[in-house]
Amino acid sequence: MELLIILALVAVGIFVLYKMIFKESVVNNAEPTTSSTEVNSPVVNKTGAVTDNVLDVNHDGKVDIKDAVEVVKKTRTRVKKTLDQDGDGKVTVNDAKVATRKVATKTKQVVAAKRGRKSTK
Repeated sequence: MELLIILALVAVGIFVLYKMIFKESVVNNAEPTTSSTEVNSPVVNKTGAVTDNVLDVNHDGKVDIKDAVEVVKKTRTRVKKTLDQDGDGKVTVNDAKVATRKVATKTKQVVAAKRGRKSTK
């Protein structure tokens, strides 16, 4: 539950940053108008490279709360699948222990490789 709250806050933060960066605001509570060129329009970043608008999940040309909700749902699903080590559909203490062991083993291997040693399993 705490993870869901954190993810929701991150999604809202991303949304606010997006709004601040592109200075999109509705004047006098009027309905925003979108022309046919704005819908699914690519994003041009500071280097001049054109990229797809990855924050616009439902491809309506705007990033709104619905997009943030979709991102949170997708992220929560990916995190749950990653944490569920035994594949029973539930994240348990045993799953956390298995994941911790995997991370510790991988960390030891990476550190040993950086130091020019053979890793011990």
